[in-house]
Amino acid sequence: MVRDSEHRLRSRSRARGGRLVPALLAALVLAGLLQPAGAQAQAAPSAAWTRADPVLLDGFTGSGRPTTTPAGAPYRSWVSPGAGLAATAGSLLVDDLPPGGSFALSAPQARSRDVQLGVDVTAPSPSGTFYAGLRVRTQEDGSHYGTTAALRPDGAVRLTVDRVDGGGTTRLATTTTRVAPGSEVRLELRAVGASPVLVQARLWQVGTPRPAFQATARDAGERRLTAPGALRVGGYLSRGARTVDAAIDDVEAWSFVPSPGAGAGASAATPTQTPTSGVTTAPGPTATSAPATSAPVTAAPTSAAPTPTAAPTSAAPTPTAVPTTAVPTTAVPVGVGNTSAAGFAHPGIVVSADRLAEVRSQLAAGREPWTSALARTRASWQAELDRRPAPVPVVQCGARNTIDVGCSAEVADAQAAYTDALVFALTGDQRYADKAIEIIDAWSGTLQRHDHDPVLRNGKLQSAWAAQELTKAAELLRHTGSGWSPDGVARFEDLLRRAYLPMVRDGQPGGGANGQLSMAEATMDIGVFLDDRAVFDEGVADWRAQLPAAFYLTSDGPAPVVPPETAITPKIVGAYWRNPVRYVDGLGQESCRDLDHTAMGLGAAVNAAETAWIQGVDLYGEQRERLVAALEHNARYLLDPGAAGWSCPDPVRLLNGESTVTGAVAYRHYALEGGVPMPATAAWLARVGPTRSKLFMSWETLTHGG
Repeated sequence: MVRDSEHRLRSRSRARGGRLVPALLAALVLAGLLQPAGAQAQAAPSAAWTRADPVLLDGFTGSGRPTTTPAGAPYRSWVSPGAGLAATAGSLLVDDLPPGGSFALSAPQARSRDVQLGVDVTAPSPSGTFYAGLRVRTQEDGSHYGTTAALRPDGAVRLTVDRVDGGGTTRLATTTTRVAPGSEVRLELRAVGASPVLVQARLWQVGTPRPAFQATARDAGERRLTAPGALRVGGYLSRGARTVDAAIDDVEAWSFVPSPGAGAGASAATPTQTPTSGVTTAPGPTATSAPATSAPVTAAPTSAAPTPTAAPTSAAPTPTAVPTTAVPTTAVPVGVGNTSAAGFAHPGIVVSADRLAEVRSQLAAGREPWTSALARTRASWQAELDRRPAPVPVVQCGARNTIDVGCSAEVADAQAAYTDALVFALTGDQRYADKAIEIIDAWSGTLQRHDHDPVLRNGKLQSAWAAQELTKAAELLRHTGSGWSPDGVARFEDLLRRAYLPMVRDGQPGGGANGQLSMAEATMDIGVFLDDRAVFDEGVADWRAQLPAAFYLTSDGPAPVVPPETAITPKIVGAYWRNPVRYVDGLGQESCRDLDHTAMGLGAAVNAAETAWIQGVDLYGEQRERLVAALEHNARYLLDPGAAGWSCPDPVRLLNGESTVTGAVAYRHYALEGGVPMPATAAWLARVGPTRSKLFMSWETLTHGG
């Protein structure tokens, strides 16, 4: 078994506060510590808070799997099959945690309301993301306040604060920081008060100064949690990682009470801490309490929130000027998001909660290229609010749509649904959410299937194009407080399983690279929306199998990789590539056909990689050399069809302009964030930006420009 940690974690004997005092360890259930709910609710909005008594203190000094809290109350614990959970050498060790594995330790008897919970976590994983989590005020129905720290292998950390209740998951705050890769970190979550509830989280590297709380929210919504609840510590390892050993230690929970003498005019501040030097944060949207199924109620990020540093202008393409439109400053939806029980981050199809929050911040500040990109989006035909969806029971598509029963209408409606959902997610204009919901509900209530046979040969590709956009739209609607009904969500889930998934999950023998990669992406997207790990993994496996057969590298040998499970054989692979005179790095299977189909394959490949990245699977890294070479090769000849080195028997060919709408997603990841030189792609984006929408490639400057 591959191991990311080749040594057992060292024994630690730190003692904090009164940990060694037996009387404290014997008193975990401290119901008497809590003031009457009415008195606390009255003090909460204005009083500062002071740490009072311990609720839970555990340094795991025993041995074996923990069965009781130090007070004798039973722990509830869970660990994935094949992994071990045992207290050893002063830590709770999680041995052999597999990819996709999780563990949890809850203390249901250690109930408290105004509480701060903390834990030390060590989970060295150079191959994937480890998610550490805390929950407080956990109710019998599972409702709670929680924080999740996504610890990436490079030391980057995304810290989020959520409220989970019967209406879904509401993202209250998000920020980023950085620690030394693989280091031991301290994670803390505090929830105090009742009207509003002040929820705060912070993370820092053990051995460095404790920072102020990095993520803060005030929850005043109707669904806020005001009752005492249980405590929980847990973790999850991304499926793209290798098996690791993890450890938790020094679980501490303390009750908090209003500070003595805090008057009605006192702020609801927390005790001042010394900030850690060098901590960087990225602002999330202003905290709110709107549940994921209700209308948004939050204003755009205010001046009180930190403003992110703009990307270096020398590295980013300059967009073409477009008349701007004012961005609404009210009713901007929450950057809601969550990590589901299956380990999926939501929203998590191409556009994440963090990306939405950053774009909202840029729009609120009137920055480019986002302001012009939003103006172009809202002025497009895809965003027309008087649009009427045109669903059909059976979609039938011939080659080049020579038979067109619902083909054009389905793709157009899918683009419109995503456009409307995106505009809503960024501006809070409920009209766009309502229109997107109307479109998706119309197709969910009408479509039965897509036909596919030798005559209706585009059925599989058509299904992929529509599914790529519809799932993006539905994912945003479901996780940005659009008001989409549970019945509507359930009907769309059924539609995906019935009319789309059977068409895309197995690819198409003999199909071109753009179709194979679109079907792989659609399968991944459906898996994320359905929270179906098996479906998502199928899409990832298809992507991994098809991408090397879609774009050439010299390391492949004298001929391209033969696509698996297709009718293509080594003898005819040259004809499949349309007989290039030579193979060069970055040449695509469809480059000799035209650059637009090549761009479609790249767009699908990159969108899938972006979704996988959000979900903790680094497809970008696995195929960086191949993808960068392909993007640069395609852009070079888009910029100058007569450039030297063209390796196809016929001149460069363009068709419908699909190449003008994609490239920004990959450019952000590789160039703006990764520092990989991509001069041709940068120059091409500067020429065509802000990008528009075609097929499944939509508004990339708006979501990923910079």
